[in-house]
Order: sequence, then C-alpha cells, then structure tokens
Amino acid sequence: MGPLHQGVGGRRAGALRDYDYSEALRNSKVVWTAQTLDQWLANPQALIPGQKMSYRLDDPAERVAIVRFLLSLR
Repeated sequence: MGPLHQGVGGRRAGALRDYDYSEALRNSKVVWTAQTLDQWLANPQALIPGQKMSYRLDDPAERVAIVRFLLSLR
C-alpha cells in the first residue's frame, strides 16, 4: 500500500508526513509531473536510485492513462 495519491501533481516526491518513504525518495528533488510520473512508472529505480518500489509498467499507453488519472485527483 502506498501513500495518498490525491493531489500528487506538483507535489515533491516523498513529501507526505504519514508514509514511510525510502530515504532515497525523501531526499530526491523530484516533483511529480506528467513526465516524472511516466518515468517513475516505467522504471522507478532509474528515476530515483535506491527507492523501494519494484513495480514497472512497460506499456506506454497504460502509463499515459494512469498518469492522466493521477493528475486528475485533486
């Protein structure tokens, strides 16, 4: 189970106080945008080395749909 996704667009990665993020994610300077969310879903380790999410989504169309959904959550 991950952190709250509502309002993720424009938020700095690892910024919510009530979730146990990896040190790598907490210390990253990544801000969630369409581009960084797509990179994250495609290969989290490449975007933020040392983070703890192991899931990858190879299908670009599925990533676009998920990113659009995430950015719609206000």
